[in-house]
Amino acid sequence: MLKEIEGDCDWEHVFSFASGIDVGNDSPASTPDAARPGSPVSTAAFTREDVTRILGIAEGEREDTRILSDGEVEPDDINWLIAVELSDGRFGMVEGGCDYTGWG
Repeated sequence: MLKEIEGDCDWEHVFSFASGIDVGNDSPASTPDAARPGSPVSTAAFTREDVTRILGIAEGEREDTRILSDGEVEPDDINWLIAVELSDGRFGMVEGGCDYTGWG
């Protein structure tokens, strides 16, 4: 596993969206599904261990709220985004966010 995404519980949660592995704490496990119908492109699930190269990465934030200049309070969360190359030659992009309602 690449060091940029190893040992970090936030990236573990984000990759639950691609792996189908439920890591708990409100992480909805799912599997990839973005391929044209009838396409030979695999939409098989993948994990952090399948990543051979990171093409782009943006660290997110887990914040419950932020206070606006007018004193109003609104939810504040910045999603984690990563574009990767996988060991089987596929490319993937995963996005996940965590706000006061949990991971989603």
